[in-house]
Amino acid sequence: MARTLLVATILAAAAAAVGACGGRGGSGGGTDVVGGGAPACLPAVAEGQRLGLVTAGGQAHVCRERLDDRGSGAWRPDACWLVDLATGALARADLVAEPGRGQPEPATWTEAGLCARGYCVPGEPGGAADDPVLILAVGEQVAAAIGPDDEWHLFDAGKRRVTRPPPGERDDGPGASPAEPRVVGDVVFIADLDAGPHADVHAYARDGRYLGMVRDPDGSEEAPGDFELYNGTVSTLSAHEVAFVEHRLVRVLVVDTRAGTTTVWHRRLGRPAPCSLEERDLFLDPVDVDLEFAIEDGTITAACLQALEASDGRFGPAGVARAADGALVTLARAPGGHALVHFDRAGAIAREVPVASCAR
Repeated sequence: MARTLLVATILAAAAAAVGACGGRGGSGGGTDVVGGGAPACLPAVAEGQRLGLVTAGGQAHVCRERLDDRGSGAWRPDACWLVDLATGALARADLVAEPGRGQPEPATWTEAGLCARGYCVPGEPGGAADDPVLILAVGEQVAAAIGPDDEWHLFDAGKRRVTRPPPGERDDGPGASPAEPRVVGDVVFIADLDAGPHADVHAYARDGRYLGMVRDPDGSEEAPGDFELYNGTVSTLSAHEVAFVEHRLVRVLVVDTRAGTTTVWHRRLGRPAPCSLEERDLFLDPVDVDLEFAIEDGTITAACLQALEASDGRFGPAGVARAADGALVTLARAPGGHALVHFDRAGAIAREVPVASCAR
């Protein structure tokens, strides 16, 4: 199982090789059509690539990411475009890193352990990869790193390793496979990938105190609000806000680390005419479902699957951004390419803005 929250079950409607265009810094082998006065456009994505929204420096970007080829399981950008969320206009941009998001950093074995950018985790090189990396997330006052031993470590602003307090009775993770460290404000988020199809996120203060699991505060005793992030995404919205997005954008939790609040947003779900509620819920289930087998055994009809792909399958692992009016926006598949989908505060689609796509 890949060590990443952002496991994409559908990377694109059709995985086509990138050949039409690439952004600055891209390595897709295509022609950079954003120079020389030609309009910028988004490329098709191949297997092991995806497009997503990134907010950095107060501006929205679309970045194409690919899986790190050093075995870390992390995604890293290889092409980025500035995007106007209101009009869909694109402009070439340098590669941008989502603030506080863990990225694979080349590391070197020293007497202090495995080190990258001055952050060192304990360990020995015996049996380690020839090209080791640390997954490193850096904030202004705190940083977190995951080493090749699948242990995570906390650091202060001076790059000194922080000894976390002993786990309390309610601290049961991350345990199976910590992944995707992220720093938002003074809070560190660590994903926990279960041995099965399940993922959740745990939050820690900069001194290592456990703050709890990311969960829906509207949960009841019968449904405690566990938030399923398997096949989901995470997007940093501002210096103190982060959005945790469930599979196919069914539900979003926006955590404000400064105010200590969690806001719950639900996408308004429809039901295509050929489908029953059971078929729709099966399609929206974050667990990998063999839809071809579901058709064969009659659990879902081919007509329903086609309708659901058009209505809900277009919402992939692209993350979210915040428009000028505060509403959430995502990048979704659309006829001929992609569109920025703006939602109202009730979760209904308010409007869609086409984004230029390179010739397929």
